[in-house]
Order: sequence, then structure tokens, then C-alpha cells
Amino acid sequence: MKIAAVYVRISDDKAGEGLGVQRQETDCRKLAKELGFKHVVVFTDNDISAYSGRRRPAYEEMLAQISSGVICAVISWHGDRLHRSPIELEAYIDLVEKHEVSTHLVTGGRVDLSTPTGRLMARMVGNYSRFESEHKAERVARAHRQAAEQGKWRGGTRPFGYQEGGQAAHPEEAELIVRAYQDVLEGLSLSELCRNWNARGIVTTTGRKWGIQSLKQLLLRERNYGASVYRGQVVGEGNWQPIVEEAVFKQAWLLLTDPSRRRSYSTRSRWLLAGVALCGVCESEGQSSTVRSATATSPGRSWKIYRCKTGTHLARSAEPTDKLVQESILAYLARRDNQETLADSLPRPEGASAAARRESDLQRRLQEARKLYKDDIISADDLRTVKAQVDQELAALSLTKAPDRTRPIVGKLSGAKDIRAAWEKLAVDERKMVVQSLMTVTILPVPSTMQRRFQKELIRIDWKTPN
Repeated sequence: MKIAAVYVRISDDKAGEGLGVQRQETDCRKLAKELGFKHVVVFTDNDISAYSGRRRPAYEEMLAQISSGVICAVISWHGDRLHRSPIELEAYIDLVEKHEVSTHLVTGGRVDLSTPTGRLMARMVGNYSRFESEHKAERVARAHRQAAEQGKWRGGTRPFGYQEGGQAAHPEEAELIVRAYQDVLEGLSLSELCRNWNARGIVTTTGRKWGIQSLKQLLLRERNYGASVYRGQVVGEGNWQPIVEEAVFKQAWLLLTDPSRRRSYSTRSRWLLAGVALCGVCESEGQSSTVRSATATSPGRSWKIYRCKTGTHLARSAEPTDKLVQESILAYLARRDNQETLADSLPRPEGASAAARRESDLQRRLQEARKLYKDDIISADDLRTVKAQVDQELAALSLTKAPDRTRPIVGKLSGAKDIRAAWEKLAVDERKMVVQSLMTVTILPVPSTMQRRFQKELIRIDWKTPN
């Protein structure tokens, strides 16, 4: 029984209705009838490009059936429906020649791939189709870049924070974004923000719950301050409504892209004083070393302890040590009424003040250039030159500017109505920062004359701020 394969494909079906492949199938069936094929099997790849390199399941199935000897002829609307890749065409030629399968096109008649002339014509059509696809891709890419440079919205899924069309800010969502920047700069973790939004039923524009990465991507999105981006680079100013000030965005960007920022978001995975508390034995010998967490065991039980990183000369139960330090901090914060005084007493990161002043100067320079452009005093090229210079210096500045993350965390703790509840919400790394900013903890060795139970007087706390 002679069976003809009808192969139909369309690259872009935005509506998802399959009307393009339906029209191709109608014409191909008509040709099959004219050629005398009574039995037809249709293979359809809808909304799949032959140029992109994506898999074409129906095409692959058709080749498999040709290899098995089921198919005696292939009918398609045009050669570029079958192939836009010379490599694919060559493999197809080898296969149909081996199994003596003929190829027929609605727009070009029979393609005799068994002759040198027929193969030459197929290759010429294939190469031209490839050129056409590459040229189209180039035109589309240039059009997208031009639109980005002109600050135009290029379509796609509605961005969170904006209404349909991507121009006007969405009142409720924009307010959420503004608040999220404030929370992050005040020390709130992304994990806590995600829990808050998800608990309130706030979802992405595709209806999904928020995760740490999706929320981070939202806050690192340059369009939030009005910048237009093409392939990861700012290329112009968008004609949409900014949600936050550029200075606020840059501060959050420095914080969220800081290489030292923790990668774990669990509040239970590590111990408070690991890598923070000092070893009293090493101190007595004129050396300096921090402790690490370890596990001690005895018949029937195990527990966490702190050991010196350099040896086994120090061991102390981790849980009561952490509890002592935690309760000392909570009591200390509860006694402080003036949050501003506490924040001012904390040491600032080295170079932070000078970096902040220079950043303000650069932002002011950019704002002046934008005003000159709006007043038609300088050209768009001049504005782009100024912005490129400012962006380059800001990027270099970000490598030397240490983000001050401890200050807002401590300030928020001391100003909270329920300090203990606020402490419990902090991740371990945030708690570590609070400990390091307020005190130096040294774990002293246990004298041989003392009992081996936990002795709080052997945990020395030296406060860095007025106590």
C-alpha cells in the first residue's frame, strides 16, 4: 500500500489557532489526490521554526517512518517548510534516496532528488531559505535594538508593577515594589519578603508564587527606574513611568549583587557563633582564631559543640552558648530607647562616606545632562556619552564601596515593638552581623579545677558600643 506523508509546518502561530498549517494541509491533500495517493498520513509541527534549531517532533517521526519503509512519498507546501538548514537537507537527501522516496511540493512540483540537477535545485532553494531566515533575524534584532534605544515598550508578558501595555505604573503593584526596595535596604531578607507576599496572595503576572530568584530579578530590573535595556545593557530611557528613583535602585543593586551576600536563606542551618566567636586558648598564647561548629557524641546521644578551627584544645556546648549571647543582645537592645544613637555608634564600612559622596555627584551630573537634553542644549549622542561615562564610574565605584547592611538591621531590631520576634525573623547570617557589630565574644577554656558543666562566666562578652 502506497502511503504519502504530508508535512506541514509554520514558524510563528501567536494566536495558537493552527490556521496556517490547516491551509497547507488542504493544499497538500489536494496535490496528493492529483498524484494518485489514496492513503495520506499528516505530520504537523505548529509554531516551530526550522531555522532556530529546536526539535521538530513530527518531522523526526516522519523520518523514522521513511526509514522503516512505510512512506513512499513526501508532500509539502514549499521546500522551506521541510528545511531551512543545509545540514538537515543533506541528511534528508541521503535518506529519501536510500529508500527511493519521492518529494513533491505544492508550489514547485516534484523535486527529483535522485538526480544531480534535482539535488542542486533543492540545495539552492535551501541556501536561499537559510539566507532569508538569517536576514530576517538580523532585521528583527536591529528593529528591537532601535526600539529599545528609543525607549519603546516591545511587548511580551505584562511586567509586574505596570498595567497592560507596559507604560503606566500599576498602583498597587508599584507600591509593593517601592516598599520592597525600602525593606531590602533596611535589612529584610528576600526569603522573608517572599513569605510575606505569598501569604498575602500576591502572585507574579503569570499567576505563580514568588521565589527568592524571581523577586531578586524583579528588584534588579532596570526598567523600575525608567531605563530601557537591550540584551542586558542599558541603551536608553524608557517612555514608561519610573517606579523608583535611580539612586534607590543603585543602592539595592549594590546590596543584592554583593559577592559576600549569603547564598543560604535558612534560619536553622547554621550556628550563631561559628566563625564569629574567638578561641580563648589561642588568645592566651598571643594568637587569634575563631571557632567552628562540630558534633560531639557519647553512647546514646550527640550534641553540637564549638571547637577552635586550629585544633581540639577547646570544646564548648553550642546551644547554651548561643542562647547566652542571644539573650544578652536582646536585653541590650531592650534597654536602648534611642535607635538613632545606637545606629550612629556602629562603625561604618571603610570608604563608605567617600563613595556615597562620589555617587551623589555622579547622579547629579547625570540629572543635569538629562535636563540639558530636554532643553535641546545637548544632543541625544551627548547624553548617551555622559551616561556611559557615569555608568562606567558607578560600576567601578561599586567594586570598592562596601554596602552598610548591619546598621539598618540593628536599627530595625532596636526600634521593633517585639524585639525577640524581630530577632527570630532574621536569618543566621543577619544575626551574625548583629553579633559582630555589637560585641566580641571569646570562649574561654575550662580550668581543670572547675566542673564540666556549662559555665556562663567562661563566655566573655566585650561590648563595642556603650553598654
